Amino acid sequence: ARLRDYSMRCLELLLSWNGGEQRTSIALVQGRVLGGGFEMALSTDYLIAEEHSSFGFPEIMFGLFPCTGAMGLLSARIGARQAERMMTNKKMYSATELYDMGLVDEICATGEGELA
Repeated sequence: ARLRDYSMRCLELLLSWNGGEQRTSIALVQGRVLGGGFEMALSTDYLIAEEHSSFGFPEIMFGLFPCTGAMGLLSARIGARQAERMMTNKKMYSATELYDMGLVDEICATGEGELA
């Protein structure tokens, strides 16, 4: 029940980002971002990551599946096949790997994220 509540809160936040208005959203990742947090970062218009940051979907290790929009968010940028692979392979990705895939828009030095 708690996992479902967490997922629903993430989904509600994701859906409420623009409130019907035209806005630009920016995510800054300064460390490790997993599961719903990764999905929230993917839902923004622009994703900045400090160079030491890492990303992943650990849900699969617990018999769960990312359910706050990961498939749609990833598929729109990298295609369904690669999205499914990312969501099921238990791998942690570096900021550089995601930049090379086109999922991170900008990488900056550790500690310079807010400046970026």
